[in-house]
Amino acid sequence: MNKRTLLRIGAISAVLGTLILVGAQASHPTGGPDPVDHEVTFQDFADSTNWELVHLGSWFGVLLITIGLVVLYHSLSDGPGSEFGRLGYAIVLVGAAMFTVWMALDTVVVKQVDVAWVNAPPRRESSSLSGSGSYSGA
Repeated sequence: MNKRTLLRIGAISAVLGTLILVGAQASHPTGGPDPVDHEVTFQDFADSTNWELVHLGSWFGVLLITIGLVVLYHSLSDGPGSEFGRLGYAIVLVGAAMFTVWMALDTVVVKQVDVAWVNAPPRRESSSLSGSGSYSGA
């Protein structure tokens, strides 16, 4: 595969990934006007019917952006500043791996915590929430 074709694939991947990521984030439940209002936020998240699809879309968008950046690195890996390119390449791969873990946790665990909290009897809601650890929702 020649360099021009590779760059075209990388550019299309990066642009398509950005569009997918923006679309997925636009359809993410907001939790209401005040995200600190846990009753409204957790109810909104628990009631979400597209929670998994939104997070899968976010993950896929970041994967495509990562592909675009990796292709860019390989096309610019020669010449001055190539050391910075290698550092950027490593950072992109570590960032993509961290995002993958975050999406896995956010897709499965956070949804389960929200559903458990919403379905908990009123006197147990705070203890159900305390099981979520230090998750900040960001």
